[in-house]
Amino acid sequence: MTSLFTALLLLFWLRLVPVPREEAVENPLVSVPLNQADRLADLIRPAFGHRATRPFAAFLLLALLLVLRGALASAVNSHWTFSVGPAVFQPAAGSPRECILFSFLLFAWTIERLWLLLLVVGWIRRRRPPSLEDGLARSLGMPVSAAPRWFQLVLVVLLTIVVSHATIASGMSISTDTMAALARDHGAGSMAAILQLSAKVIPDFATPTPKALALLVAGAFADVFSVAADATVAFVFACIIGLIFRLPYWIALGNAGLSYLVGSVFRSTMSWGGMSFAPLLFLMICGILYLAASNAGMFLVLTASGSFSPEVIDDFRRILEGLRP
Repeated sequence: MTSLFTALLLLFWLRLVPVPREEAVENPLVSVPLNQADRLADLIRPAFGHRATRPFAAFLLLALLLVLRGALASAVNSHWTFSVGPAVFQPAAGSPRECILFSFLLFAWTIERLWLLLLVVGWIRRRRPPSLEDGLARSLGMPVSAAPRWFQLVLVVLLTIVVSHATIASGMSISTDTMAALARDHGAGSMAAILQLSAKVIPDFATPTPKALALLVAGAFADVFSVAADATVAFVFACIIGLIFRLPYWIALGNAGLSYLVGSVFRSTMSWGGMSFAPLLFLMICGILYLAASNAGMFLVLTASGSFSPEVIDDFRRILEGLRP
């Protein structure tokens, strides 16, 4: 359900960005969702006069969906969480203002992660001939994808810093001390001790300090592997739903997404008995790379900031020795 809602948000986002004309007309992977977005936008355009454009109507629908998502989460007192690296954020349950703000922040992170993923995969596929899926990726990545590749990286880094700063400034972070208390309440004594010790070296993300921002940026770049894995699963389900309900576009979108992500790493589908094992292997590789990148990024930031004192290292060693059987 979350993937379907995200796809609906990206549907209107695709109408907002300046899609290249050749993609909007000649690429069915782009033209079909654009036509669907236009049909939905045309439903509310008459209410704003004949001068209202489709992008304007799409923007209103996008904002309305984000507000409704936040209001619904507040109404049901949902324990809504979002993590970036070592940071965990959660709005106050039952607070409409915080939940709506959180909804908009989550969408900002969705765009940031989308652009970062497209930048990484686009660099891997840079020497391959252009395809329909590359056109869809280029359209979703506009206007960043129209810039030179080195400048794309600068823009994505700047966007990551801005979104990280806004998320920390929202005041919805869950401190390490709070997580330690929760772990202790559930009987996880060793985990509580580790979290309490982590609070000495990891900031509580209550204020946008340089170390907190650096940890979030490092976590965001490591998350590109988990986002790639989540997108792969979503494309597989798109193929399954398309086959069950006979939806040609869903099948084409799922296959194009798998070709864009998995095909950028594996030239072969690794089929056996009519089943492709390339997506499964791709998911395993993404999981390993995510753990390595997230841990390495956090270690480098904390080391550079001088957070690892001899006393902290000794405390970690004693806790780990206590976990041994």
